[in-house]
Amino acid sequence: MRWSKAMVVLCGLALLLAFAAPVMASDTTKGTIKSVSANHKEFVMTDENGKDWTFRASDNLNVRVDDKTSSLENLKEGDKVFITYAKEGNRLIASEVRTKGSQDTANALTTEGKIKSMDKTNNEFVLTDKNGKEWTFRLNDSTKVMTSNNRTTKMENMKTGQRVKVHYMKKGRDFWATEVREEPEDR
Repeated sequence: MRWSKAMVVLCGLALLLAFAAPVMASDTTKGTIKSVSANHKEFVMTDENGKDWTFRASDNLNVRVDDKTSSLENLKEGDKVFITYAKEGNRLIASEVRTKGSQDTANALTTEGKIKSMDKTNNEFVLTDKNGKEWTFRLNDSTKVMTSNNRTTKMENMKTGQRVKVHYMKKGRDFWATEVREEPEDR
């Protein structure tokens, strides 16, 4: 059987596309670092809907922290990240992670007031700000809850009437608390 030049070119293109497909199948997402296990080359990111994503670092993972070349070990809980990844079977393989660090609050907002009520079942609480406006904040596993002396605590330890400062992000109609910090009462 003799192959025509057109058939050889078509077969070559088909092979090229077959090998290039995994490279073209990359996607991007963003969220907040929940945990990092550098020795296992894995990290968990929580997206803006509160869903956790577990990523495996590719062998040539490119990590950029504050626009500087970095490594997986330098990612910290609470860092806002943008991730380029590919799906291999059921695993997510990250090829690039970019962050501005946890201090970058370009998308974060802040308010403060007193806790009016807490709903443990729905993982949310209502805050009344100084103007009397009520805000309902949702919490997820990556929400940091801090005492006024910078100790980590749980939302269950906060009390109705407690003055707090809330860092949050608006997602659709919901307000997601990224940090709830107890404020001294003498303010």
